[in-house]
Amino acid sequence: MNDIRHHYPQQAIRFTVLALFMLLATSGCDREPAEFQARPGEAVRTATAEASPETSRLRLPGTVRPVQRTQAAFLQPGYLATREVVRGEQVSRGQLLATLQNPSLSPAVDSARARVAELEEQLAQAERELTRAERLAGTNAISEDELDRVRSRRDSLVQSGKQARAGLEESLATFSDSVLRAPFDGQVMTIHAEPGDYIPAGQPVFSLAGDEKGLEMEIHLPGRTAAKLMIGQVMIIEAADGLQTGTAVLREIGLAEQGRPAPAILALEEGSGWRSGQPVHAMVDFAEAAGLLVPLPALSSSGNGQAMVFVVDSDTATSVPVTTGRLFGNRVEILARDQETRSIEAGDQVIIAGQERLSDGALVRVLP
Repeated sequence: MNDIRHHYPQQAIRFTVLALFMLLATSGCDREPAEFQARPGEAVRTATAEASPETSRLRLPGTVRPVQRTQAAFLQPGYLATREVVRGEQVSRGQLLATLQNPSLSPAVDSARARVAELEEQLAQAERELTRAERLAGTNAISEDELDRVRSRRDSLVQSGKQARAGLEESLATFSDSVLRAPFDGQVMTIHAEPGDYIPAGQPVFSLAGDEKGLEMEIHLPGRTAAKLMIGQVMIIEAADGLQTGTAVLREIGLAEQGRPAPAILALEEGSGWRSGQPVHAMVDFAEAAGLLVPLPALSSSGNGQAMVFVVDSDTATSVPVTTGRLFGNRVEILARDQETRSIEAGDQVIIAGQERLSDGALVRVLP
């Protein structure tokens, strides 16, 4: 019993000391130190503005594709009669790919051939008549007017024959459009129609990739970035899985349209092991003008929507209008503004908490 009474006061003392320590610690977290409470001004917290990197890297996605490629299509409408190739098949230039059924094509050729044959027969008869007329005119058996009439008929049939042969060639060319052949050596990548399907004129039936002119990839760049690149610039490319890297040369740069990025074409080095359809990323490095980075919480907005940052100058908050640029994690780039009388410089203390109560020129006290 004495041991219990002797031990209980010690437990009570330890509990009381622990409770007082926790109370004091909590009070220290919730309150500012007395030296800060005594100073005038709104309490704020700050961070240091830092210089932005002098070089930037964009990682842009793309897909490897053949330089030589086409969408093979018929120039006439009709029903797909036959398909002579399968997906992935290697084809040679001129190889038959498919045929089209169009009932109007064959009769047109037959009619044109018949017209040519008819005119050729008439022309042969006219030639014989002209020979006979010239012989008779030599003996004054017929007049010169009659000879001229026979000659004019022969000449007219010659011209009609030329027009008929041109019509036949046109009909044959149109009829040849019912046969689709490979325009170059390559591979069948995609088949868009099957026998029996109706094919409008110009609708792709096959996607073909050539074997001769190498591989390329297309990327899309912000207009501001595209303006800084040059044709012939070498870029690093990396497979989407990170297992393969290489280089590519910038071959073409398009123009950025309203609301759209600028397209650019990169030529991949030959024999590098890339394959068509492979997803890759292109790394675009370019120099940047020196700028500043401030934490995102430092940004606030004026009444007219202008982005602002408060800078601490000798316990005074100065509001600085800013133009923002790129994001770097939880920091934002501040672009230079030549028209400002006060600009932000590297090393300045910018307010990141408490600025919602401030106005330009307000007194502040910076919390540690």
